[in-house]
Amino acid sequence: MGTLKKYLAYAIILAVLSAVAVFLNELRVTREYAEHPEYAARTTPPPADGEEFKKPARSGLMNSAELAWMLRERMILDVTERMIPDGRELGYNARAREYNNLAAAIEYKESAMNSAASLVERSKAEIIRIAEDEAMSLVMPESLKKDARASVVWRVQKYLKLLGYYAGDITGKEDRNTTAAVKTFEIRTDSEPTGKIDESLAKELREIWISRNIPDTVGFGGK
Repeated sequence: MGTLKKYLAYAIILAVLSAVAVFLNELRVTREYAEHPEYAARTTPPPADGEEFKKPARSGLMNSAELAWMLRERMILDVTERMIPDGRELGYNARAREYNNLAAAIEYKESAMNSAASLVERSKAEIIRIAEDEAMSLVMPESLKKDARASVVWRVQKYLKLLGYYAGDITGKEDRNTTAAVKTFEIRTDSEPTGKIDESLAKELREIWISRNIPDTVGFGGK
């Protein structure tokens, strides 16, 4: 019983210290912007009605809509990094640089961050789906996008590789290695090992990959 009381006392102390730290940070930010008028150019007004995500114009003190945009963008970039591990796509690299520049000197009040995190938490599964669509569009060769069958095979190969079932090249061409990987996936998911490649399989693999990449918590640190 004595040990339980000791841990309970530690927990209360930690909670109090955390609350004090949040209060002191709020006080520091408020005081800095009050004492330094030159910071006003970096200070943004509160979100307008119905405005949930707003791209920040610059680093500095951000409101909840701008923080929500930053959290969503970080999530999208994390998904893209998983989809494109070599990072060669110029569009992605430019987007990452822009985000990093904004994040370099970010400041916020805890209340605004809590509001932003709550918004992104509610929509994170859909954000992951949108990010995956964008990343897949980046990496799929243009020639395959016009070939329905090759597109399906390519996506199945891509997801099998991301999930660790396939080690071959992602070509969009069906071969024995791809069929074997599909059968391995089916066996491990308690399905009949048919080796059949179709749109239904591509969608199933996609949803599994998405579910495994949804962050446990919303924040700048990612999963």
